[in-house]
Amino acid sequence: MTPADAALLVFTTCNTARVFAYLPQIVKIGRDRQGAAAISYTTWMLFGVSHLSTVAYAILVVDDWRMAAIFAANTLCCGVIVGMTAWKRAAFRKERATIVIAPEACASGAKIIVPQASFVSGARPLGGPDRTEVPAAKAITMLE
Repeated sequence: MTPADAALLVFTTCNTARVFAYLPQIVKIGRDRQGAAAISYTTWMLFGVSHLSTVAYAILVVDDWRMAAIFAANTLCCGVIVGMTAWKRAAFRKERATIVIAPEACASGAKIIVPQASFVSGARPLGGPDRTEVPAAKAITMLE
């Protein structure tokens, strides 16, 4: 095996394995309940454009369709990460913005669940770290 063959083998192996390395990031975004705030659009879009340019290079310059397929899969994974992040952020914004409280809930002293992002001091956590139980009347005050 020549040094060029060895380099090609390492390159192909690493870039094939990288397709699977995206899966933990995709799973973490799927499980995230805070709008995927730690994910950088700029970084993942740059990775995606870089992979896409490698697809073009593989097809147009070296006529290597296997290399193009590997980098197309990498591009697709970057697109999935960016798309899931956008979806999670939109859902998080919507959840924070849509709290409807019936007037009778205030009169009865009912408690409601509000997103943690609207946290009121003195409220107690309920149902997980991202939700809080507060009296309905207090929730109206904090949302005004």
